[in-house]
Amino acid sequence: MFLPTSHAVESSSYSPPPCQQFTFSQIELATRGFDESLVIGRGGFGRVYRGTITSGATLLDAAIKRLESTSNQGAVEFWAEIEMLSNLRHSHLVSLIGYCNEGKEMILVYWNEFIEREAESFLLFLIELVKDK
Repeated sequence: MFLPTSHAVESSSYSPPPCQQFTFSQIELATRGFDESLVIGRGGFGRVYRGTITSGATLLDAAIKRLESTSNQGAVEFWAEIEMLSNLRHSHLVSLIGYCNEGKEMILVYWNEFIEREAESFLLFLIELVKDK
């Protein structure tokens, strides 16, 4: 399934591709089998995992949100979020890069730009620190 986007991310040289469908196997690989040590948050939808996923030819740091069976949210909210975030791209909004809707699984995959920006900033800081010595 291809959902078009209308705006590019302005804050980085990388712009996530339009929303893509991932297989459950890809998600399991990205989260190392939903390893609990990779949980970076919990919400009404379920747990959010930090993972690494391939999007096109690019390896991305991702935030992967998995619907829990006990959640009050469901298919309506899942598809609404995909529709909304697939059509909006802005530097102040999270970038949805894909989803998985396989069997009973409903999973949203976001580009974890914050983590990538922080890593880049830290690397630049280290380079400057070394240059100053």
